[in-house]
Amino acid sequence: MNYNQMMVDLRVEYVSSLPQKILDIETHYIAKDRERLRDDFHKLKGTGKTYWVPEISELGEVFEKICLKETIPINQFIPSAINLLKQIYSYRKEDKAYDLSQVTEFLNAQRLIS
Repeated sequence: MNYNQMMVDLRVEYVSSLPQKILDIETHYIAKDRERLRDDFHKLKGTGKTYWVPEISELGEVFEKICLKETIPINQFIPSAINLLKQIYSYRKEDKAYDLSQVTEFLNAQRLIS
């Protein structure tokens, strides 16, 4: 097996793990556990690019920073993050990239931390 095929296989495995990651985020959101949400998004930030899913890293970075800003109510943006993760999963399970630069709710969240 060559490197590219190995990375494709790892990406498929990573994408298949996204529903559980989304469920974890939903659980931590319902519990209003800001610290665990920050951890969840931090992990996404670190893993997405590793598995050739850069939009996951982009999303993770933005929403980790939102979780770190105590002045931003998590109920204002975390539902959007969950929705975006579900959309990314839908695209990626079909082996399509998802362009966050075209998504208003992501751009609004990004502006908030700039």
